[in-house]
Amino acid sequence: MSYRQRGNNSQLRQMTTHPKLEPLPTWEKTFCIEVAAMPWERFVESKKNLYEHDKVFK
Repeated sequence: MSYRQRGNNSQLRQMTTHPKLEPLPTWEKTFCIEVAAMPWERFVESKKNLYEHDKVFK
């Protein structure tokens, strides 16, 4: 396997492990702040941790 092929496999594995983040609807941020009374930054950090430790839920 050439160096280039290994790089592609690594890139593919990374893409399947961490889904691409979609643009956030405005209402979601507003809901989080006003209704859930949670700082937006805390929500974002918690969401990142879910992707890093997703095997816990499987």
